Amino acid sequence: MDMVFDNYNYFGVSTRNVRLLYRAGSTESISVDTNLDTYTAYWSNADGNIDEEAGSITLGEDFNDPDSIFQVAISDDGTVITVTALRPYDESFDLPEYITIIAGRLELTISITQGTPVYRGDTAINLYGPATGELGSLGNYVLGTTVAPNQRTRAYVAMLRETGNFGPGGRADIEGINISDLSSTTTSYPAVLLSLYDVLYCPYPYNPDPGTIIAWHEASSNRVLIAHYDNLSTNSDLMAALGVAYTYPVPSGQIQPYTLTTNAPDFITNGPFGVVDNTLQYRVYDNAFGRISLEEAAANNITPVLLTPDGGGIVLGVDKLNGIVYCGDIDLYNYQINSNPGITIPESGSLSNQAAVLLANLWAWIVNFVLLE
Repeated sequence: MDMVFDNYNYFGVSTRNVRLLYRAGSTESISVDTNLDTYTAYWSNADGNIDEEAGSITLGEDFNDPDSIFQVAISDDGTVITVTALRPYDESFDLPEYITIIAGRLELTISITQGTPVYRGDTAINLYGPATGELGSLGNYVLGTTVAPNQRTRAYVAMLRETGNFGPGGRADIEGINISDLSSTTTSYPAVLLSLYDVLYCPYPYNPDPGTIIAWHEASSNRVLIAHYDNLSTNSDLMAALGVAYTYPVPSGQIQPYTLTTNAPDFITNGPFGVVDNTLQYRVYDNAFGRISLEEAAANNITPVLLTPDGGGIVLGVDKLNGIVYCGDIDLYNYQINSNPGITIPESGSLSNQAAVLLANLWAWIVNFVLLE
């Protein structure tokens, strides 16, 4: 413990320097040891000068810093101080922030900062998307093979394999992304096979054994699951195992594009591949599509990204804390057809429209989730 003393009392913490991960929702706990019954925390500067207008907390309470970047909470018995990142790291943040603890005549200051996105240039990401003949058939690029991707996903595969995007010296400076789409359409895969992969895409109409998939996801805090949902037979058991309900209403009206929600997460709207604004419209494949309600999303820690044409349902959302991407029937990886919005990436893999930037920013977040320690 890092202790301060006077003639009669002591107060100690396990660290005076808290560093949170890049992700929103990341937490760190500070252990407290003292012979005093209570103490008070204040937001301050590095010298311990208290910001009186920012308020204070004591045992059993919590507060946010004035910029709502971090939350600090003290346990009821005062033995633990928990610090939580409220937002993903952004270069515009003026960090570190500081809290000063006053306990009787004792005082100490704790710094709080957050890690920047750190890619590891010597590490590759392994993506697995089981072959279905439908959405998600990616082609097999493991072990040097060059099987062509499905026509619907050729632009997506080109984007991920372009080293200027995801490669040494690229915007995401990693060794690359290995894409595997095996020829089998079985719904049950041995754990030893899945253990090779960092990201698993369960496409339409996959319907895997949910126990195997959940066990794979929970075996590591750095794995990302992309769960597709559409009609009520698409991955319904997996969605139920994740505790997320979705609906498939009877279609009505003409096909309209999906739209970017105005409160889409920062890593989508202003990520390393560029800015995506709320004028983005994304391709609808047909006028019948599964959707997660806004209420259901809020109850399951899902941040909306793309909404149904009526604005009432989610067809793309991200559980930032647990590393899950919920993907509806949005042709997320599809090239543009006629006037329908979609990604338009040539074989070079360059990004040519906002839909492509959205997808690249999403994958930059996925890469960070996998690689950050």
